[in-house]
Amino acid sequence: MPLKEYKSFYISILMCLFLTLVGFLMNFSSSFYQIAFLNKFELSVLEDSLIRIFFALIGFFLFLSIPKKFWCKYSFLNLLICFLLLIGVLIFGYKVGGAKRWIDLKIINIQPFEIFKPFYLAFLSAYFYKHRKDIYLTKKIYFIILISFLFFILVALEPNFASAFSILFVTFMVLFIRGIKFLKIAKLSLLASSLIILIIILGKNKFSSHVIKRTLNEFKENREYEQVIQAKIAITSGGIFGKGIGKGEAKYLYLPEIKKDFIFSLICEETGILGGTFLMFIYSFIIISLLKVSFKTFDPFLSTFTAGFGMFLFYNTFIHIGVNIGILPVIGIPLPFISFGGSSLLSNFISIGIILRAINEKEEIHEEERIYGKEIIL
Repeated sequence: MPLKEYKSFYISILMCLFLTLVGFLMNFSSSFYQIAFLNKFELSVLEDSLIRIFFALIGFFLFLSIPKKFWCKYSFLNLLICFLLLIGVLIFGYKVGGAKRWIDLKIINIQPFEIFKPFYLAFLSAYFYKHRKDIYLTKKIYFIILISFLFFILVALEPNFASAFSILFVTFMVLFIRGIKFLKIAKLSLLASSLIILIIILGKNKFSSHVIKRTLNEFKENREYEQVIQAKIAITSGGIFGKGIGKGEAKYLYLPEIKKDFIFSLICEETGILGGTFLMFIYSFIIISLLKVSFKTFDPFLSTFTAGFGMFLFYNTFIHIGVNIGILPVIGIPLPFISFGGSSLLSNFISIGIILRAINEKEEIHEEERIYGKEIIL
């Protein structure tokens, strides 16, 4: 794949930076209540966002410096880091909203699941790279499914079913994109679904999170929660062109989690349906550019990582917007690059750094195309 064909991906990096800027502006706008009524200084509000962006960029440049061969050589280390992150939050994490999702490091708080994602993708990518000649054997696929299901259980124990399910979703989509037969994936999906249902039934106290209970109650009582109603009001009140940046009203305690779970509704209120539509176009372009790289490159590491990262972005974007417009229950998934949260932003920029490093090693990729092209072509 000639370097010039990565043009759309380079454009998508600029779009990611643009989304980060949008997030900075919208998070500042959402803080107007704190500034106006809680006497919080404007500079301290800006400082919180700038620190998160700073650490995200540090993560990007740090992982940009790590060669692909490191991830492939130490794939077991990636797996170990994934387990430590997810087990660590169960042991040392503190509860927020009934779920253990955060670890307090005194200086900063981190959400281990978000940091887990690039390491999990690196493990998957290295596995596909090292087993590129026999990856289509059933036992190799079963190993991937087993690992993903173990991670699913660990995240579900927090409890955090929305994030746990994203692991299985991304894994199965990566298998499909990498050329595993659909019938085989369908059988594995059916098996995984059966196991998940069994876990929920047999482990109500441990696995059935407040989200599942709340969702069942919502369907049973046929009602919407106040947050969803307020999010819809914010979106519709913005009209076509919006009320203007900083002029939205939903942030004045109508939506208490507006910085994280309902930032899309604030964007629509202040920039209108046009702003929301433009935002969805940007996400679509980024995801499509990642999938384009995945389908066209002969490098199994790069192909797997870009597919996985694209699917994580798709999952988060779809769920977040779905919650905001009322077609999905409130499950607390951030909008990539925009929602207030340093762990999510850091995770995304780490992934971009790993991808960009793999692309920049074009000589190695071209050599792999020459040697393995016929064997691993999608």
